[in-house]
Amino acid sequence: MRVQLGKRNNGMGRLRGFSLVEASIGMAVVGIVCVALYSGLTSGLATVRMSRENERATQIMSEKLDTIRLYSWDKIISPNFVPTDFTKAYDTNTKDGTTGTTYRGRVAIGKAPLETPYSQNMRQVTVTVEWKSGALAQQRSMTTMVAKDGMQNYIY
Repeated sequence: MRVQLGKRNNGMGRLRGFSLVEASIGMAVVGIVCVALYSGLTSGLATVRMSRENERATQIMSEKLDTIRLYSWDKIISPNFVPTDFTKAYDTNTKDGTTGTTYRGRVAIGKAPLETPYSQNMRQVTVTVEWKSGALAQQRSMTTMVAKDGMQNYIY
């Protein structure tokens, strides 16, 4: 089939392409779709990163609390046995050689906030972890109670 410019094609009018306005609007729509796609991917990856950091903070706090629960009562009430400050790293083997996220934590052991006869035989342990996620500072904490006659007496 041969198309000749300027001639009518079966009464349909001249054969024409898109106008400049139509092409500009089409490119704007494609641009908006691309920006939305990349924004969605960036947001999804940031959410996954934040979830991983929160999970790591939870693991660190659980590890500290489980360790403290297994100490004998004499070690828990001695003032300098349990270190109050600690540092843990996440993703130490990054591709660019950085150390990844660093978590700084504090352990506070105090009297149990109870008004019972056995409250002298209990301690409240709070572990707080802080880290920086990009430019945003994050903090999480966990609290548990430890009893003088608790599970540490059943460890071999």
